[in-house]
Amino acid sequence: MKTVDKILIDKYFNNKCTPEEEEKVKAWLASMKADFEGLSSLEKTWYKFEPPKEPEVSWDKEELYKKIKSIINASDEAGNTPVRKLYPETKSISSNKRNNSVYTFRKKEGFNSYAAAITFFLIAGIAAYFAILEPPKKQLAQYKEEIQTKSNPKGIKSSITFPDGTVVKLNSDSKISFPKKFNAYKRVVTLEGEAFFEVTPDSTRPFIVKVGNVEAKVLGTSFNINTLADPNKVDIALLTGKLAVYSPNEQKEILLPTERAVYDKNSGQISTGHFDAEQVLSWKEGILIFKGASIDEITARLERWYNCEIVFADNANLKAYNKINFTGKFNHKTLKEVLEGMAIASGLQFELKNKKVFFY
Repeated sequence: MKTVDKILIDKYFNNKCTPEEEEKVKAWLASMKADFEGLSSLEKTWYKFEPPKEPEVSWDKEELYKKIKSIINASDEAGNTPVRKLYPETKSISSNKRNNSVYTFRKKEGFNSYAAAITFFLIAGIAAYFAILEPPKKQLAQYKEEIQTKSNPKGIKSSITFPDGTVVKLNSDSKISFPKKFNAYKRVVTLEGEAFFEVTPDSTRPFIVKVGNVEAKVLGTSFNINTLADPNKVDIALLTGKLAVYSPNEQKEILLPTERAVYDKNSGQISTGHFDAEQVLSWKEGILIFKGASIDEITARLERWYNCEIVFADNANLKAYNKINFTGKFNHKTLKEVLEGMAIASGLQFELKNKKVFFY
């Protein structure tokens, strides 16, 4: 592949490509595998230069240019062609056709020409990114967000639509805080518990969900965040789009659809993998699913789901119940219906009195 569309590669490094476009860019990069180390090194260069997490922090754009250029120009000592010599090798374009221009890269200088070409796009893209996201300090000083909070008690779920059109489905026993109006630079919300987000795309304002010291950052996508299942873990599952997860120790993971990131508060590390979409997301449709669930998981979820209290008649039965691994699916069922189904399948014996469940 000898040509690449400038707009397409700009979209790729801004995480805006469709799956088909992303494959096209990756194929182009793969065709030059012998000339540079590969896609991962380029992505690391791109992600290294993100805007500060807080807009009050100043960022020196000239220093940014120097740092990126130094990555390529450091090879001058080895006799390679520096980045500034790349520009005469691109096709000239007229100002009225710039948006549809195609850049041709000529394999004359080996590794450095291609790497410099990519860096050219990185520099241009990052400069524009910072120009949009870095607000004037005077303007920031005059701006004060009015924060509001929505809380759901046990047994209650709700849906919230933010001013930008983003929809959040908030689970029971959960709380979310958000500004009455998002500012012009970023959209930040704080979550406790579990919620599913359908984020309205906005390339100029990233959407950031803070869960303790963990951050999930997107431009437009849908994902689920859960801290209810285990208070020592933050479980983030991505349904569509692309999502970046940041830990307090600056570990970063990029998720693609069907992937999850789990931050462990004890180890301080993020682990990644895939998830069962039905099991993770069914709660927002009113469907209660257990897959090999222990009695502890069952009682915790039932108490949250139905705002009930579960007690055991004696410790002997509790030990017997600890051996249970229950699997079942309940679509918009009452607490009594769920308990009856579990009793048939696993031998549980119960008595229900005024939202208090006694297991015998």
